[in-house]
Amino acid sequence: MSSFRSAASSLRRLYDHAALWSIGEVRAGAVVDAACEALVAGLDSPTLRVLAACTRAEADYEVPEILPAVFEELGLTLPPADSLAGREAAVRALAGRVEAGELAPWELAFRVHQRFGFDLPLAVRLAELDVEYGMVDSGGSRAASEIDVEVTAEAHRLAQYCGHIQGGHIEGGYLQGRSVRGRSVQGGASVEPDQDGVVGGGGGAEELRQRGEGVPGPLQ
Repeated sequence: MSSFRSAASSLRRLYDHAALWSIGEVRAGAVVDAACEALVAGLDSPTLRVLAACTRAEADYEVPEILPAVFEELGLTLPPADSLAGREAAVRALAGRVEAGELAPWELAFRVHQRFGFDLPLAVRLAELDVEYGMVDSGGSRAASEIDVEVTAEAHRLAQYCGHIQGGHIEGGYLQGRSVRGRSVQGGASVEPDQDGVVGGGGGAEELRQRGEGVPGPLQ
């Protein structure tokens, strides 16, 4: 795995953990862990270092104070948790956990249905599938394994929506690349993209954008 892929995936993981934290789906310590991973992957900013250095005891009160500055320095914008964009970001982050094998398909459907009901157009199908899971033991038309397949496909669709990095933006996604405000992150040597369009070498948000590759940016 190239260091570019690692840097890009670490940036996305930080964004996703922040989205999940904003709705209470994960503890603040998970955001700190993601910040540590981002530093190891080669991303850097003054407050990212401060965030990564937080202890578990400090995380609950430090993350709300530090995270906005971290995102500002890395060129990211996290929408308010109660906004449509914020809720969609959380759903996509949950879907990514299924892709990573961290969440079972039924758990994704249950959590999305429990938290958002049928009020979020992006996730209505997952809510419907959660209802189907509930009918499995009472004469439902499909077995749980069949529903798993559809939930997994839905999770893949949602997670990949802003996960394909190419051509200066994240294709089809709600995240758009832009220039980083404030201090730029550390970078490394540039090399040519491989056959998948992934650039090797270390790098952070600013340098990745300069290479013409997309990274998570502000929601439009």
